[in-house]
Amino acid sequence: MVLTAAPCSGTLPSQRWRFQEPSEKGDIGGKLKAASGNLCIDAGSTKPLLFACMPGHDFLGQRWVLHRNGWIEAPRYWADNGRKKLAARCLDSRPFRDVELVGAECRGPEQASIVWEKLWETTPLETRLLQEAHSAKAAAEATKSEGQEE
Repeated sequence: MVLTAAPCSGTLPSQRWRFQEPSEKGDIGGKLKAASGNLCIDAGSTKPLLFACMPGHDFLGQRWVLHRNGWIEAPRYWADNGRKKLAARCLDSRPFRDVELVGAECRGPEQASIVWEKLWETTPLETRLLQEAHSAKAAAEATKSEGQEE
């Protein structure tokens, strides 16, 4: 089922939702469930869908965070051992149209003083471990050479 935005009538059961708190301590977000059945808003694909509510806390596509400012956010998560990454997304009643992206030489944006914002910046675990090993080795060698100078 596809989720659509429509004016609220206040009386239609299909327009009534409830937030189910997380089932496990430490879980991020809960489920947005239709009050009239066992359907949840699912963000596991490119567009939110209505899907049968999945039991348990492992089904991350149906997790939502309700923010104090009114935002309803599907938190970022990864699946399939890191091969699938989904950035955080929000439900939006008035979304903007997609922005066309084009490739350009690096000098062009630099000359135009374009500033980039890094989103979901992460260092892979393997890279971090390698960097830590190199740092530890360099520190051990520095300590060893200091001991030989004395």
